[in-house]
Amino acid sequence: MRKEWNGLLVGKDEWEAKQPQLEPTPAVSDPEALRDPRPEQDLEGQRNIQWGFNPVGGPATNSFNPPNNLEAITSVGTVTVEVS
Repeated sequence: MRKEWNGLLVGKDEWEAKQPQLEPTPAVSDPEALRDPRPEQDLEGQRNIQWGFNPVGGPATNSFNPPNNLEAITSVGTVTVEVS
């Protein structure tokens, strides 16, 4: 019997050495800069998009700018509750 790196006792034919990819490696910082960065163009137009789709929208309030035109409308049929 041989003891593996994880503490298990195994037979000679089943023993495996610890693989190098299992060892913790130090975190490597790899910053990447942009060449000639520019400010966003038409930022107001980009923020004027309503990210929703029919039939799922947001709540029916007027607090959105632009106004929310994706109002969710639902209905429920008959509900019966019995307490025993």
